[in-house]
Amino acid sequence: MMKTNSIFQTGAKYFFLFFLTTAVYAQTGGDVEKQKLAESLLDENCSAMPRSDVIAAPGLPQDKLIYCDENLVGKVTSTKFFEDKKKIDDSKLILEIYYSSSAARSIKNRMSCSSELKSLKKIKWKNAYGFGCKLKNGGWPHLLLLLPRGKVLYIADGSPSLFPTLISAVYPKRKDPPLRSDYVENLQDIFGEPVPLASSSDLKNFNSLLADARVANTQARYRDSESLFRKALDLQSKLLNNNDISIAETLLDLALNVSNQGRDEEALALFRRAEPIIQVSPNDADRARFASYQGYHEANSKRYEKALQFSSGAVSSWRKIVEGPSLDLSSLFGESNNTDPRAPDKGELALALNLQANMALRVEELALAQASASEALQILKDTSGLPKWWMADILLTLGKISSAQGRLSASEKFLTAALAEKGLATGDGPQLIPIRVALAKAYQVEGMNTSSIITYRQIFKKIKSFPLGTKVNLRKQDIIPFALAITNHAKTLKDENEKQGLFNEAFDAFQLLRPTVVEETVNKASTRLAINNPDLSSLIDAIQIAERERDAANIELSYETSLPDDQRSKLIEDKLILKKKIAYVRILQLNQKINKEFPGYSKLIAPKTLETTNFRERLGATEGVVSFITGEKSSFVLLIRRNGLFIGQINEGEDSISESVQELRKALVIQAGSVNEFDQSLAFSLHNRLFGAIQSKLADLNHLIIIPTGPLASLPFALLIDSEPKSDRYSEASWLVNRVAISHSPSLNTFYSQRTIAPAKKPIKPLLAFGNPSLSGFDVQKDEKNASNSPLSALASSCRKVGPASADLIRSLAPLPETEQELKTVGKILSTSNSPSILYSKDLATEENLRKQSLNDYKVLYFATHGLLPGELKCQTEPGLVMTPPAQSKSRDNDGLLEASEIASLRINADIVVLSACNTAGSSGRFGGDSLSGLAEAFFFAGARSLVVSHWQVPSRATASLMSAMFESLGPDLKTGSALSLRDAQKSLIKIEKTAHPFFWAAFVVVGDGIDESWLPLPRETPKI
Repeated sequence: MMKTNSIFQTGAKYFFLFFLTTAVYAQTGGDVEKQKLAESLLDENCSAMPRSDVIAAPGLPQDKLIYCDENLVGKVTSTKFFEDKKKIDDSKLILEIYYSSSAARSIKNRMSCSSELKSLKKIKWKNAYGFGCKLKNGGWPHLLLLLPRGKVLYIADGSPSLFPTLISAVYPKRKDPPLRSDYVENLQDIFGEPVPLASSSDLKNFNSLLADARVANTQARYRDSESLFRKALDLQSKLLNNNDISIAETLLDLALNVSNQGRDEEALALFRRAEPIIQVSPNDADRARFASYQGYHEANSKRYEKALQFSSGAVSSWRKIVEGPSLDLSSLFGESNNTDPRAPDKGELALALNLQANMALRVEELALAQASASEALQILKDTSGLPKWWMADILLTLGKISSAQGRLSASEKFLTAALAEKGLATGDGPQLIPIRVALAKAYQVEGMNTSSIITYRQIFKKIKSFPLGTKVNLRKQDIIPFALAITNHAKTLKDENEKQGLFNEAFDAFQLLRPTVVEETVNKASTRLAINNPDLSSLIDAIQIAERERDAANIELSYETSLPDDQRSKLIEDKLILKKKIAYVRILQLNQKINKEFPGYSKLIAPKTLETTNFRERLGATEGVVSFITGEKSSFVLLIRRNGLFIGQINEGEDSISESVQELRKALVIQAGSVNEFDQSLAFSLHNRLFGAIQSKLADLNHLIIIPTGPLASLPFALLIDSEPKSDRYSEASWLVNRVAISHSPSLNTFYSQRTIAPAKKPIKPLLAFGNPSLSGFDVQKDEKNASNSPLSALASSCRKVGPASADLIRSLAPLPETEQELKTVGKILSTSNSPSILYSKDLATEENLRKQSLNDYKVLYFATHGLLPGELKCQTEPGLVMTPPAQSKSRDNDGLLEASEIASLRINADIVVLSACNTAGSSGRFGGDSLSGLAEAFFFAGARSLVVSHWQVPSRATASLMSAMFESLGPDLKTGSALSLRDAQKSLIKIEKTAHPFFWAAFVVVGDGIDESWLPLPRETPKI
């Protein structure tokens, strides 16, 4: 279930809990007379119906199902009771008879009960007894009653609120019935403490949420799963003790789904909430499971050594539990059962071994990896009662290990078997992609490049066939082997057309990748669009319901087909196959309707694959688009020109590139009132490492469009140096921007859209600007002694809640008084006598004032304010711009944080949007360049045509000089193009020794096309409505 490998399950409990809670009670059929029962302690109307699908044993009554407010909530079954007048009040005899019954096994699988029976004499049934139990699914308190009557021992169970209801299903009504307070007092005696009363609706909602969350988790829809687990946790928190172990279990499930989405800090906070509860649990399995979950999270965060430590601890703990004394009491009373009572614990051990094997593989301990995975597979083969499809995860691991050992035939065998097992459980959906990628990678590792390319072609074809919005967890590391196979195979080809055909396939593959922050921004923006449109929202809801039905049918079908032949039901399997087909057709129909009625939404969440020919004809003869993919050990650069495509290998991974970017960025901050010396040699070295493989194809270009990724998204490429430095003087360095104009773009799709689509109408007003918001914090760069108490420290320690951002937290950021003069300078350049610029600052720089404007009318939107990145405000998952916060935040529409999803819902028509005080250095040493890509995607979706954004905060005087030069070059009609005008402005600062250091001029980059219409080989087109 991990995001890094997409193969791990959250825990062995998933299988048991899902099926034992969704299929505990079979539905009755036909017209059956209802038995009116006593109301529950929550005044619910309840009744009993005989269970017609189970034939009663001779001499025993029919089992009953209990319904309250039409919800199935309980059950009454029975066993023979050999009445002995001398022992009728002997609880030991009743306990012995209960444990010897067939019902005891089913009950044991569903709940954990106290070992101490409590008499029901407080409600005037002194020969009857009760257990205090907890459901394994959700941890709800559950009541188990042993009710002797004549020669029958009735066994009834339900929630504590059903106490009088369950009694009335067996015993006649008394003339002097117990009071409500008697039942409550007896419940407290049974459970040993006051017990919360959950209604049948609460339990139904919770079970539905948990089942849907786990199906979504199994299908790698982690965002959906997270939302459902949060709702389940809210229900538990309202009705259970805050220290209840069941709340800790849900916290772990939630934490891992958050972790699977790459939100490290937020996941750790959830683990910390769960840990105190788990550490005092009397159940060793809780601590063993906690170690496994921590291992999964560390693996998600690429801390593989630490993940191996946690997984090894989990393996040790589960092994002790499996090898310990059995607590299965049914065998003491002669009951036989084919199901291994240790199956759940053995399943947990197998999953912990699989995690250990994967982490050992990551750190290249192949012997340990092989031993752990082999043992896990053997456990699954030897243990009855475990789901067969878990083998797919283990087989995938063994396939990867075999590939690392150089055993291709063994790897093929394991991975082919994994595809078959996984396909039974999930269908031929996105869950099979990681296995197919592993097979393609195995071919590439062995030098079978053609086989690898063919397998990747099948993968890409399959991805394109998925319905709109299908989540495919394809990572950069999954594409790297394909790029390797293509470059290696291209070296063997003499025909240039064949090479171009291969490079075209790389172009297709590069389009499949989106940075996580961009993905999250798109998700948030699409959700906001749906909220604002009821018709779209209802269609999306219908798709999600159909997806859950399809996924649940897939899982149930795989369970049914994994049963022994004598236990399988063709009728059930046929019904599930039909249910799956109906859901699939429904999803296709709904997607077609969304495509037709809401094309903007479809374009946002699933942009169409670009055709190479169409893309290249939009480029000028001296333009080139350069796209990067950074991997763990090697990276790739793709150059697209009008006359062809070229791909080259960069012989280093993301960590090495990140170190270089980080080192260059050290000179781009103010320390002790001055900037550090910039490492020109490193800037030259990085330029050669990034562009070396395609250097000869760049010589005649004068405009580069960069599609960065990872750490490169936080690097303004203008500060790279393309000739070996011969002087320490920055004004004499051969900066890349001296030779070419540079634009950046979040993706190939975004650039193509910017290059091809013209606005429906031209904006007429010059400038709408916001800056110097009313903030009351302090500037860390000017007050380094108090850095630990900085506003960003406060933000990073405060988890963002659902709803509006905290006004006090936003207000604690450092003020930006210098930006007011910056706005006035730019406003003066762009204003005309007929159309003055509109400037908002201080208390007027609010979201409310922004929304009051007719944004479509402005050529330039200017935001001289902080850009808040994910992670700077803890639990914040999308970037945003800081505005003046209100006295108290009541709505997200005016809370002082203009988030990317809010921006996407605006309607703007600006030629240029300027964001002049952003800082992509991020927090804790992490880069935030991908967050700028997220902001850019939001502005582009809202209607902007290009952005000019800063990667670090530059002193206002230098910013004003740069912006003045850029807008003067652009002119009032913005005809020059922002990329060329920014280049001219930067070159003017480079010529002056005082501002030649890249700190003063390199912060700003153009994101978007950056070229005016007059420069284009083909004109932009206004889209047809």
